[in-house]
Amino acid sequence: HKKFNPMEQITNVSFTRFRNGEHFQFMTDVKDGITAATPTALNLDSVYPGFESAYTSLDNVLRVDAGSVKTEQLVDADGDRDNTWSALNLRVKATLLSPIAKEVEAAKLIKRIFDLYGNVRQESYNQETALITNLVDDLEKEENAPHCATMGITRWVTALKTKNNDFQTLLNERNTEYANKQSGDVKVA
Repeated sequence: HKKFNPMEQITNVSFTRFRNGEHFQFMTDVKDGITAATPTALNLDSVYPGFESAYTSLDNVLRVDAGSVKTEQLVDADGDRDNTWSALNLRVKATLLSPIAKEVEAAKLIKRIFDLYGNVRQESYNQETALITNLVDDLEKEENAPHCATMGITRWVTALKTKNNDFQTLLNERNTEYANKQSGDVKVA
């Protein structure tokens, strides 16, 4: 009767619980163990080349740069359009307090349009872009443009449109960059 040694027990490992780095480290430990004992001694000559190839693929996938230099530019561009939207929104609210009745009436009409879209800054990038596009389109409509002119915000509306378009261009460029990158999908490797 042989005494049980827990160090000789083979335990199943659930890789789904591992993070990418933990999985890679485990595979590195396995590779180092096989290399130290030699594949021949472990009777792994037939399967070790496949393991080594998969290990190299995993290593390459983990080295993929998942980021983009455009991300910082995108964050800055989003901040610019958020600030422009905020300035417009505050200008509309301030004009509601104007001593000139015609400006107050124009501000009431424009505020109703702003209220339709809510605080666009809290939305996802794509949703915010779409909402700002629609907001600007509404503000530039023939019936609303005179009210924007009365309030003195026409140039600001144009600036918001430009900043929104610039943001969308950067987002598209970053998406194209991501699409052309190596996958980086550890599960596939």
